[in-house]
Amino acid sequence: MVGMRLLRFVRTRQAVLLASILVLGCPALAAGQSGDAPRFSIGVGGGVANPFHGDLQFKAPWWEVAGRGHMSEHMLVEVVFGQWRHTEELVLFNVPLQGPSGLIGRADRLQQQTRLTMNAFEFNVLAGGRIGRARISGGGGAGVLAMRDVFSQRLEGCSEPVPAICQGSNERSRTSTSFAFQGVGGVDIDITRLVAAYGIVRLAIPTRDVGSTELRVAAGVRLVFG
Repeated sequence: MVGMRLLRFVRTRQAVLLASILVLGCPALAAGQSGDAPRFSIGVGGGVANPFHGDLQFKAPWWEVAGRGHMSEHMLVEVVFGQWRHTEELVLFNVPLQGPSGLIGRADRLQQQTRLTMNAFEFNVLAGGRIGRARISGGGGAGVLAMRDVFSQRLEGCSEPVPAICQGSNERSRTSTSFAFQGVGGVDIDITRLVAAYGIVRLAIPTRDVGSTELRVAAGVRLVFG
């Protein structure tokens, strides 16, 4: 079931990405060299993601790749793919093992690991304007969030009569997806005619669970074409 959901998500993301590229490309070709707005740009950046969910008390490294195309001097569209990962590990020693009838043995060592991966795909419409070398933009849009949760557990040194459960590790995984709305605001600073530095703030609000809203802050470099 999880595999089918993930496959459907990947196919949906590919279809939306293809449509978005077409949306980005057509206005860019039509715009020509009018005005001082770049026709198309690709940005790569990194920063930090802060999930607001009560069970996710951490900040995770965030990276993103964003393509932007200008529909006019003051209006642009943006396609973004980003990801954060976080790993938590717990190690205990001399752990009692409980069964239906009570204590059934002990393990010398228990290791548990949880690996979380958040994939985010966004399509945004932004308004922007230039002030000197800086271009300010802001807006929002819709997207898809996919959270993958992998939990693994390993026991070592089990005492009789339960040594069998110490062989190998136990692992489970699940993936949950949700549509989301975004708010975006940022600034680009021209370094050269073809290169700009940028800083951006993104707020992602899942439709399935508003309590899982995330705030992402990133900085990076944008390559300008046209």
